[in-house]
Amino acid sequence: MKQRREEELARVVAEKNNEIIRTFKSLQEGRDRLSQFQAEEKKQRASALDALLLRLSVVHRHALQREIAERGSQIATLKQELQVAVLSLTEAKKETRALEILRDNKRMEWKRDYGREEQKIIDDVSQNNFSRKFKTAGRPYD
Repeated sequence: MKQRREEELARVVAEKNNEIIRTFKSLQEGRDRLSQFQAEEKKQRASALDALLLRLSVVHRHALQREIAERGSQIATLKQELQVAVLSLTEAKKETRALEILRDNKRMEWKRDYGREEQKIIDDVSQNNFSRKFKTAGRPYD
Protein backbone atom coordinates (compact mmCIF):
# COMPACT_ATOMS: atom_id res chain seq x y z
CA MET A 1 0.00 0.00 0.00
CA LYS A 2 2.85 2.35 0.83
CA GLN A 3 4.52 1.29 -2.40
CA ARG A 4 1.40 2.18 -4.36
CA ARG A 5 1.25 5.61 -2.70
CA GLU A 6 4.90 6.18 -3.49
CA GLU A 7 4.34 5.21 -7.14
CA GLU A 8 1.33 7.53 -7.35
CA LEU A 9 3.34 10.44 -5.95
CA ALA A 10 6.20 9.71 -8.37
CA ARG A 11 3.67 9.81 -11.22
CA VAL A 12 2.34 13.16 -9.96
CA VAL A 13 5.89 14.56 -9.83
CA ALA A 14 6.54 13.38 -13.38
CA GLU A 15 3.28 14.94 -14.59
CA LYS A 16 4.15 18.26 -12.94
CA ASN A 17 7.58 18.21 -14.55
CA ASN A 18 6.02 17.55 -17.95
CA GLU A 19 3.48 20.31 -17.42
CA ILE A 20 6.25 22.74 -16.50
CA ILE A 21 8.17 21.78 -19.63
CA ARG A 22 5.09 22.27 -21.83
CA THR A 23 4.33 25.63 -20.21
CA PHE A 24 7.95 26.73 -20.58
CA LYS A 25 7.84 25.80 -24.29
CA SER A 26 4.62 27.80 -24.61
CA LEU A 27 6.35 30.73 -22.87
CA GLN A 28 9.26 30.53 -25.30
CA GLU A 29 6.85 30.42 -28.25
CA GLY A 30 5.11 33.52 -26.89
CA ARG A 31 8.42 35.32 -26.54
CA ASP A 32 9.38 34.33 -30.07
CA ARG A 33 6.04 35.58 -31.44
CA LEU A 34 6.49 38.86 -29.59
CA SER A 35 10.01 39.31 -30.96
CA GLN A 36 8.84 38.47 -34.46
CA PHE A 37 5.88 40.84 -34.15
CA GLN A 38 8.10 43.66 -32.91
CA ALA A 39 10.54 43.14 -35.78
CA GLU A 40 7.69 43.23 -38.30
CA GLU A 41 6.24 46.36 -36.72
CA LYS A 42 9.59 48.06 -36.81
CA LYS A 43 9.79 47.44 -40.56
CA GLN A 44 6.20 48.63 -41.12
CA ARG A 45 6.69 51.81 -39.10
CA ALA A 46 9.69 52.72 -41.17
CA SER A 47 7.56 52.74 -44.32
CA ALA A 48 4.36 54.43 -43.13
CA LEU A 49 2.72 55.60 -39.93
CA ASP A 50 -0.99 54.97 -39.55
CA ALA A 51 -2.64 55.78 -36.22
CA LEU A 52 -5.10 52.89 -36.40
CA LEU A 53 -2.42 50.33 -37.25
CA LEU A 54 -0.20 51.77 -34.55
CA ARG A 55 -2.98 51.43 -31.98
CA LEU A 56 -3.78 47.85 -33.06
CA SER A 57 -0.13 46.88 -32.92
CA VAL A 58 0.17 48.27 -29.38
CA VAL A 59 -2.93 46.33 -28.31
CA HIS A 60 -1.60 43.14 -29.89
CA ARG A 61 1.83 43.65 -28.31
CA HIS A 62 0.24 44.12 -24.88
CA ALA A 63 -1.83 40.95 -25.40
CA LEU A 64 1.33 39.00 -26.20
CA GLN A 65 3.11 40.47 -23.18
CA ARG A 66 0.16 39.60 -20.96
CA GLU A 67 0.21 36.05 -22.27
CA ILE A 68 3.93 35.81 -21.53
CA ALA A 69 3.37 37.13 -18.00
CA GLU A 70 0.56 34.63 -17.44
CA ARG A 71 2.78 31.77 -18.59
CA GLY A 72 5.51 32.99 -16.25
CA SER A 73 3.16 33.04 -13.26
CA GLN A 74 1.77 29.66 -14.32
CA ILE A 75 5.30 28.24 -14.32
CA ALA A 76 5.92 29.68 -10.85
CA THR A 77 2.69 28.09 -9.58
CA LEU A 78 3.58 24.76 -11.15
CA LYS A 79 7.04 24.87 -9.59
CA GLN A 80 5.46 25.40 -6.17
CA GLU A 81 3.09 22.48 -6.77
CA LEU A 82 6.05 20.40 -7.92
CA GLN A 83 7.95 21.25 -4.77
CA VAL A 84 5.00 20.13 -2.63
CA ALA A 85 4.73 16.90 -4.64
CA VAL A 86 8.46 16.23 -4.27
CA LEU A 87 8.23 16.78 -0.51
CA SER A 88 5.29 14.37 -0.33
CA LEU A 89 7.23 11.82 -2.37
CA THR A 90 10.24 12.22 -0.09
CA GLU A 91 8.08 11.66 2.98
CA ALA A 92 6.48 8.60 1.40
CA LYS A 93 9.92 7.18 0.61
CA LYS A 94 11.04 7.86 4.18
CA GLU A 95 7.97 6.04 5.53
CA THR A 96 8.53 3.12 3.17
CA ARG A 97 12.19 2.91 4.14
CA ALA A 98 11.31 3.09 7.83
CA LEU A 99 8.85 0.22 7.41
CA GLU A 100 11.49 -1.78 5.54
CA ILE A 101 13.97 -1.22 8.36
CA LEU A 102 11.40 -2.29 10.96
CA ARG A 103 10.52 -5.37 8.93
CA ASP A 104 14.21 -6.25 8.54
CA ASN A 105 14.79 -5.76 12.27
CA LYS A 106 11.86 -8.04 13.10
CA ARG A 107 13.15 -10.64 10.66
CA MET A 108 16.62 -10.51 12.22
CA GLU A 109 15.09 -10.78 15.71
CA TRP A 110 13.01 -13.75 14.59
CA LYS A 111 16.08 -15.43 13.08
CA ARG A 112 18.03 -14.85 16.29
CA ASP A 113 15.22 -16.24 18.46
CA TYR A 114 14.64 -19.15 16.10
CA GLY A 115 18.38 -19.87 16.12
CA ARG A 116 18.39 -19.95 19.93
CA GLU A 117 15.42 -22.30 20.04
CA GLU A 118 16.98 -24.50 17.40
CA GLN A 119 20.25 -24.58 19.32
CA LYS A 120 18.39 -25.54 22.50
CA ILE A 121 16.73 -28.44 20.67
CA ILE A 122 20.05 -29.54 19.17
CA ASP A 123 21.69 -29.37 22.61
CA ASP A 124 18.88 -31.44 24.16
CA VAL A 125 19.13 -34.05 21.42
CA SER A 126 22.90 -34.21 21.79
CA GLN A 127 22.63 -34.50 25.55
CA ASN A 128 20.04 -37.27 25.25
CA ASN A 129 22.21 -39.16 22.75
CA PHE A 130 25.22 -38.83 25.04
CA SER A 131 23.18 -40.02 28.02
CA ARG A 132 21.89 -43.01 26.08
CA LYS A 133 25.35 -43.96 24.87
CA PHE A 134 26.71 -43.55 28.37
CA LYS A 135 23.98 -45.80 29.85
CA THR A 136 24.26 -48.52 27.17
CA ALA A 137 28.02 -48.61 27.17
CA GLY A 138 28.17 -48.95 30.89
CA ARG A 139 30.06 -46.69 33.12
CA PRO A 140 33.56 -46.64 31.77
CA TYR A 141 34.57 -43.73 33.93
CA ASP A 142 33.74 -45.28 37.32
